[in-house]
Amino acid sequence: INYDKLLLLGDSLMEFCYNQLPYSHESPTDSTPNDKNHINQNEAEYFNQQIHFTFGSALAHVYTRKLDIVQRGFGGYNTSHISLLLESLLNNDEFVKNLKLIIISGGTNDASTQDNAYLSLKDVRSNFVKMIKLIKEKNINLIIIGSPVYFPEIFSKMCYEDVQKGYNLDNDLVLQYHNQARELCEQNDIPFLDLRSIMIDNYNSTLTSDGLHLSGYGQYLLYKEMMRLIKQHFPQLYPDNIIKKLPT
Repeated sequence: INYDKLLLLGDSLMEFCYNQLPYSHESPTDSTPNDKNHINQNEAEYFNQQIHFTFGSALAHVYTRKLDIVQRGFGGYNTSHISLLLESLLNNDEFVKNLKLIIISGGTNDASTQDNAYLSLKDVRSNFVKMIKLIKEKNINLIIIGSPVYFPEIFSKMCYEDVQKGYNLDNDLVLQYHNQARELCEQNDIPFLDLRSIMIDNYNSTLTSDGLHLSGYGQYLLYKEMMRLIKQHFPQLYPDNIIKKLPT
């Protein structure tokens, strides 16, 4: 059975979009130290944890028997990394053949204080321009997600190891990159999911799991807005308008 595809491409927003226990990407609740398969040996403790709503699972559910959701998320990657990944994916004719929509998240790690992630505003713009051009040449629909709000006081506690390694974000740069991505989308008639505004308008302390990565509530808001944008801009790809594969 061949399905059309929806590609989730980007940074940790996409890598963690199926994680139902997103307390922190460093949290020991994700797995026991000796368990590389992320299976908690204390099952009672595991099942007593609150299961979170996830963006990826919600998409997979509403598109069941309609579209395949392809996840290509890489935590810590900047827009240079993501643009290279995109180019590689689009060079695969078999993969591109049934690809109907690409959703990209990127630009947050570019504002990092880490040398291997930081990129200038000019370089980030160049990467987005390149990605937009590549996707338009293939006549594939595109939605770009803006950067989330960053809460350093929470992040420094929940992601202590990252902070010790020198990872931090410049909030002023995050805002500049966010605004630049929005402007590029407006100039190219591409739907832009303004995650920052959504988080500000719906702010409470449970929006993120660690000051940066979205909690279940944050992912629900992301999903809700994504469905609105798909319905508005690509109604042919809205779940209600796609016929299920095979008879029920």
